[in-house]
Amino acid sequence: MAFADPSQNHTDIRQVPRQSRRLAQQIASHCIRVDIDDSSSTLQKKIREAEQEWIPYIIVVGEKEIESGTLSVRDREQKGKQENLTSEQLITKVSDKIAGKPFKPLPLPIYLSKRPQFHG
Repeated sequence: MAFADPSQNHTDIRQVPRQSRRLAQQIASHCIRVDIDDSSSTLQKKIREAEQEWIPYIIVVGEKEIESGTLSVRDREQKGKQENLTSEQLITKVSDKIAGKPFKPLPLPIYLSKRPQFHG
């Protein structure tokens, strides 16, 4: 199964839940598209929705991650394999992956709750 090229996605990293906007800003400062799922859904549902949207990396940020300085990262290319990385390691990994690809900033708000909702 071929995975989507991260440069073709709207978002490179989805952060759940919204513990630290500072982290998202740090990631975005390296020309990596990141958004924050601040919906009231359960953590499991947020992760499932990000996977259905083919977001290449999903990071879970909670109190434990903030205290330890490591992030729980799900890598879609590794079939959802979870690994613990520092924010610098994650930025390096994603930057290497998207190097040489065109960059366009997200045309949508960083918080999912601020985006238009379509129900059908």
